[in-house]
Amino acid sequence: MNSADQHRTPPRRPWVIPAVLVAMVGMPIIEIWALIRIGGWIGFWPTLLVILVLTGVGGWLISREGRKAWRALSDAVSRGMDPGPELTDAVLVLLGGILLLLPGFLTDVVALVFLLPFTRALPRLWLRKLTRRSGWKTTTGFRGGTVITGETADPTYEHGGADAAGTVIEGEIEPPHREP
Repeated sequence: MNSADQHRTPPRRPWVIPAVLVAMVGMPIIEIWALIRIGGWIGFWPTLLVILVLTGVGGWLISREGRKAWRALSDAVSRGMDPGPELTDAVLVLLGGILLLLPGFLTDVVALVFLLPFTRALPRLWLRKLTRRSGWKTTTGFRGGTVITGETADPTYEHGGADAAGTVIEGEIEPPHREP
């Protein structure tokens, strides 16, 4: 792989900013419409109760699922495994938490889809397809190989491939040997 392939930037999407602006204007209008419709259908006090229950359940789910996602991500990294699935779950939990902060029923429903473990598979699949199609690199370099932890011998070492004297050490990475 040459250096141009390693540093390839995703293609530009000129429609993203207008789409975000439409969403910022359109979502509050849709949420207000949904609140009025649901309030007219079940009444003011039941609507308020549903909003409060969704907020409480959502806060509890953020706490629980956030801890689980962080623990799974930390475990995958410490074992030297590809943390892609765990990172995806952590991003979805974070997005679910952000959506719960926004007032309204529709954002709460989408937030619950992101937060509940048994419904998170669908947005996880959608997010993977989106990142693959956009050209973003979705792997982090972990592929079951050996991860060697340690420290540098020279405390003045700067990350970048050379020590303080400018010496570059070159080498090759070999796949782990599998015994039959």
